Amino acid sequence: MSRRLSELEPDPRQLLQLQPDELGAYILVLLNQEPSWAFERASLCDELLSGYTAPGDAIYEALGEALNWLECSGCMAVRPPIPTHDRTKRPPELHFVTRRGKQASGIDGLRTLRQSLLLPPQLLHPRLRDRCYSSFSRAEYDTSVFLAFKFVEVEVRRASGLPDTTIGVSLMNEAFHRETGPLTPMGAAVAEREAVRNLFAGAIGHAKNPHSHREEPVTPEDAAHLLTFASYLLRLVDILAAERAVSS
Repeated sequence: MSRRLSELEPDPRQLLQLQPDELGAYILVLLNQEPSWAFERASLCDELLSGYTAPGDAIYEALGEALNWLECSGCMAVRPPIPTHDRTKRPPELHFVTRRGKQASGIDGLRTLRQSLLLPPQLLHPRLRDRCYSSFSRAEYDTSVFLAFKFVEVEVRRASGLPDTTIGVSLMNEAFHRETGPLTPMGAAVAEREAVRNLFAGAIGHAKNPHSHREEPVTPEDAAHLLTFASYLLRLVDILAAERAVSS
């Protein structure tokens, strides 16, 4: 089965106008024609460009950038070599299309892949990542946002020791009350204590409550920003809970 980029883009000059992720999407379409196929990188490059006459160094470099993008995005990986007793022979380094790469076939799959890359999982608070990243990567953006801020609420309640009947904005107002809040940074100025309360109460009122009561459309970009914000709030809860434990 042919894997020539010229079948998708006859003019090689147009390839140079593409970003690595865009050219990578072209390559993934061709690779997914037979995703179980293992290939050497150099041979793949020659096959991809075989439809062009004298493609030139710039095209090869653009292809290299696109293949690196496919590896970094988890769509392509190096196949582990088969063990052999003959240590004098080094097997060729073969690549393959990963499970993620197979799922990214077609326009919708590629769109979901690009959107999932908006949010590197390492930016998320570890406990939040376990709960929300899978729904974000599946393009369930409203669900991921709701789960994130629900978890913020749960963690504030746990760290403050307030009862389960205290919920939402009321929970934040009580947990971070400027004079009596169990999580309030009492060493800070009054205005700063008020700011922390407003930060948490506003976050729950803005990001969690609307999704609790009705369906609210969330863009991939907004979801990425909100999950990162929720992670910051959880980090603050960890810090303030630790300070509370030391002072008590």
